Amino acid sequence: MTTGNIDKLKQIFMEVFSISETEVESYTKLNSMKWDSVATVTLIVAIEVEFNIKLQESDFESLISFSDAEQVLEKYKS
Repeated sequence: MTTGNIDKLKQIFMEVFSISETEVESYTKLNSMKWDSVATVTLIVAIEVEFNIKLQESDFESLISFSDAEQVLEKYKS
């Protein structure tokens, strides 16, 4: 994935979860009280809008960390 797309994804995480850039790459659903079902939907919508894609329902459960979000996005933006 391009550096520009990684930066966009980082920005989405910072906005959705109100975290700093230094927190993004280690951010996971397991280590966050902020990452609930509403945040997941917000994240999905933000990714779809920013990258002009439609995620598959099977991708939703895969979104449990920044790293996983990168991998999901790679399928659409490779």
